[in-house]
Amino acid sequence: FDIYDHRFFPSDITFSQESAAGSIGDRLFFTTDRGLLSFLPAQVKKDKFKPNLVFTSFTADNQSLTDDRGYPLALTPGRHIRLTYEQNSFNIRFVCLDMNYPASIQYAYRLDGFDDWNYVGNNPRAVYTNIPKGKYTFRVRSTNSDGVWVDNEETLYIEVLPSFWQSGAGVLTLVAIVLAAIALTLAILLRLYTLKNRVRVERELAEVKTTFFTNIVHEMRTPFTLIIAPLETILAQKELPKFVRQNLELIQSNTTRTLKLINQILDFQKLKSNKMKLHVRSIELRAFFTRLLDSFDALAERHHMRLTLQMAPGTLYLWADEDKLESIFFNLLSNAFKYTPEGKAITVKVTEERNNCIAVAVSDEGIGIPKDKQAFLFNRFETFLSKHSLQVPSTGIGLSLVKELVNLHQGDITVESTPGQGTTFTLRFPQGRTHFAPETEFILEDLPQPTAEEAPAETITPETAPPAPEKPDRSLPLVLIVEDNAELRHFLSQTLTEHYRVLTAGDGQEGFDQAMRHNPDLIVSDVNMPVCSGLEMTRRLREQTETNHIPILLLTSRSSVESQVESLKLGVEDYVMKPFSSRVLEARIDNILHKRKLLQNYYRQLIMRSPEDEAPAVQEIPEAQLSPANQALMDRLTTYIRENLSSADLSVEKISQEMNISRTALFKKLKAIAGISLTEMIRNLRMQAALALLRDDTISLSEIAERIGYYDSHHFSKSFKKEYGVTPSEYRKQHLTSRPPAPEPARSA
Repeated sequence: FDIYDHRFFPSDITFSQESAAGSIGDRLFFTTDRGLLSFLPAQVKKDKFKPNLVFTSFTADNQSLTDDRGYPLALTPGRHIRLTYEQNSFNIRFVCLDMNYPASIQYAYRLDGFDDWNYVGNNPRAVYTNIPKGKYTFRVRSTNSDGVWVDNEETLYIEVLPSFWQSGAGVLTLVAIVLAAIALTLAILLRLYTLKNRVRVERELAEVKTTFFTNIVHEMRTPFTLIIAPLETILAQKELPKFVRQNLELIQSNTTRTLKLINQILDFQKLKSNKMKLHVRSIELRAFFTRLLDSFDALAERHHMRLTLQMAPGTLYLWADEDKLESIFFNLLSNAFKYTPEGKAITVKVTEERNNCIAVAVSDEGIGIPKDKQAFLFNRFETFLSKHSLQVPSTGIGLSLVKELVNLHQGDITVESTPGQGTTFTLRFPQGRTHFAPETEFILEDLPQPTAEEAPAETITPETAPPAPEKPDRSLPLVLIVEDNAELRHFLSQTLTEHYRVLTAGDGQEGFDQAMRHNPDLIVSDVNMPVCSGLEMTRRLREQTETNHIPILLLTSRSSVESQVESLKLGVEDYVMKPFSSRVLEARIDNILHKRKLLQNYYRQLIMRSPEDEAPAVQEIPEAQLSPANQALMDRLTTYIRENLSSADLSVEKISQEMNISRTALFKKLKAIAGISLTEMIRNLRMQAALALLRDDTISLSEIAERIGYYDSHHFSKSFKKEYGVTPSEYRKQHLTSRPPAPEPARSA
C-alpha cells in the first residue's frame, strides 16, 4: 500500500529489519507485518495546521481565582489579572486544541520582565514563585500535533501589587516614622545633655557651698575653743558666787555641745567625700563604756534617770577607731536622753555573740518611734521631735553619722521600737581586724593576750617554719621582731610578712640568740621586756663583731629625752613611740633598709675600685655610714687582701683567721655591708690588680699571673676572659692602641 500523507500512517505497523529497497522514480519500499509499504518522499507534506491555545486554570497560593460573584475567573486571552503581594506565587495551566496526536504537542512560555522562553515539552503548566511586585505579560505558544511550531501565541497581563510598606504611602509613612524617631532621639539626647549639664552645674555649686560651709564651720572651732579655755580657768576659782557659777557652767555646757556639733558636721563632710580614714586600735570595752557613761551621770541625775551598763565579767576587746566609736555611742545616748521622760531608765548592754561578733544594745524607756518614721530614721537631716522629749534641738545628722561610721567599721545597726514603751538600737561589730580596708591605719601598743580565734604566731625560723607551697623568695630582706607581747608580735609578723622574711622572738635573750644565728637585715625590738630588755640586747649585739652592723629600730613607750639619747648612743638607727601606726612603722623600716642598700652599693664600689682609680665623690656617699669599728674592719680586710694577692694559697679560712672572726660570721658581715661574698671580693681585687699591671707592656703575662696569685698564665687568661670577655693579650693590645704615643726625646744639637 502507498502512503501519501504521513498523518494517516498506521501507528501499529512493524517493519522487517534490513528489508528496504528503492526503485526508479525515487519510490521507497519497506516490508512490514502488514505487507509491502511504498511511498514517494517528494509527495510527503508537512502539516501546517494552527490549533488554538486556551487557559484552563490560574491558582495563586494554591487557591483558584474567582470573580466578584465568587465564580471561577474566566481566563480569556488578554485578560488582566491583579494579585496581592501575598499571591506572588502562582500556577497557570493551558492546553492546545489539536486532537490528532496530543502527545506530540510541545509548549513554551515566558513571563516578560522576569525570565526568557521556557521549553517544557508536553507539560502544559507554568509555575512561578516569589514574583516581585510589578506588571508582567505571560506568553505561551505551542506546536501542532505534527511538532511544527505555529503562530498561536496567547497572553495574560498579570500585576503583582506591592505591600503597604512597598507602596508610596508606606514609604512615606516609614520615612515619617524614621524622621520622628530621629527627632525624638535628638530631643532625648538634648534633654539628657541639658539635665547632665544642670546636674554638673548644681554639683559644682553644691561643692562650692559645701566647701564654703565647711570652711566656716572649721573656722568656728577656734573661737569656741578660745571660749572654753577661759571658762575652765574661771570655773576653777572657788570664790565664784553660786548664780555666776551656774551661768558659767550653762555657757560651758552649751559651748561644749556646740563644739561637738561642729565636729560632727566636719566628720559628716569627710564621710560624704570619702576622705575619712580609720585609725584602729584594740579597745577594752568595759573601760571604754564606763568612761563614756560617766560623762552622762550628771545629766541622768538631773533628770532622775537610771543609766546602767550590763556586761559579763571579764575583759572584752574590739578593734575599732576609738574616736569614731565614742561619736557613735555619744549620739545614741544623747538621743536616748533626748526622747526619754524623767524617771525612766537607759541601758547599755554589751554581749559577745557566737558568730564572732560583739553586739551593743542601747535601750531606753522613752516615747518610742512610730513605724512610719523608722524606715527614714537614718536619712540625712531627718529629725523626730515630740512634746515629751527634753526639747533639745536636733541637727538631723546624728543617726545618719552613726550609720555611716558603723558601716565604715563593717558593722550594722538595727532599731526596734514600740511607741510609748521605748527604743532599742542594736549595733554589731565583727571581731578581729582582717575585715578592715587595706588603707586602714592600725595604732599598735602592747595588746591583750589573744583569744582562741587569734592564736599568737609561733617563732618562725628556717628550721621550724612549715614547708611553703612555693620556694620562698630569698631576695627579700630578713627582719627579726623582738616583742614580749604575743598579740603585738603576731600582728607585726602578719603585717610585715607580705614584704619581708620574718623571724620572731619573745624577749631580748631570745632575740640575741636569733640575731647571732641568722644575722638578719633589720631588728625591730621592744624596749621593756622580761629576761633581757631591748636596750640590753642592743648593747650586747653592738659588742659582737658578727652583729654590730645590723640596724636596730626600737619600740618604746618612754618619751623622755634621756631614753632617746641612750638609744642613739647605742647606735640605734631609729625608734618609734608607742602607740604607733603600723603604716608609719613600715615606712621607717623601708627607709632604713633603703639607706642600707645605698650603703652596700657605696662600699661595693669602694672595695672594687682599683688603687689607681679615684675615690667616689663626696655627694655619692650615702647618709647612713658604718660604725668606726666596722669601717676599721673593712679597711683592714681590704688592705690585707691587696697586700697578699700574690699568695696562691690566699683563702677564706686564712683571711678569717687574720681578721680574728669566724668564716661564717665574716661571710654574713661582708654580705650585709657590701652585698658580696669574700670569694667574690678576692676575685674582683685580683682582676682589678691585673688591669693595672696589663697597662705596663714591660711585664709579661706569666709575671702578672704570678703577682696576683695564679699558678700559671693559662688559668689567669681563662679567668680574665670570663670576667671581661677578652683575653689579657687582647685587652693589652686594645689599651696600648688607644693610648697616645709617648713624646720623643729632644735631639742634641
